[in-house]
Amino acid sequence: MRRKLILVLPLILITLLAGAQKRDSINNEDLTRYATMMDSVQSVQKKLSEKTIQLAKGNSKITPARYTVLLPIADDQKKLAEAKATPDEIAYVKKALAIRTEQGLRLSNTFQALMNEYVGFDTFNRVKAAVAADPKVKRRYDLLMASYKD
Repeated sequence: MRRKLILVLPLILITLLAGAQKRDSINNEDLTRYATMMDSVQSVQKKLSEKTIQLAKGNSKITPARYTVLLPIADDQKKLAEAKATPDEIAYVKKALAIRTEQGLRLSNTFQALMNEYVGFDTFNRVKAAVAADPKVKRRYDLLMASYKD
């Protein structure tokens, strides 16, 4: 009896694990929603990046190099004075910082809304984990993302 149990137990475990894998597999609908969401988020990220680059180019009153120096100290009056920032430079950098903050918030809100309302929090986490861990799911995801670029 004990010998049969030792032989049957691994078969039972294999069967249970196989069933768990099937339950954890990612269906096409969930993967498509996840990929669509990620494509939308990447689109917003790209716009944010383009806007950041545009702001960094400066304008007639501030050069890109000066912008790069002043941006990290935009909220520190003492350091701005030490850097001899002009009122026009300070105004531009503060405006750029406000735009970047607003755009970042927009990105965050878009991400949260899509995750909660379109994909679902649990589905998002499950698919994200599967894309990271399962090469087959990752390949399917990559194909979907490539199809959005066409």
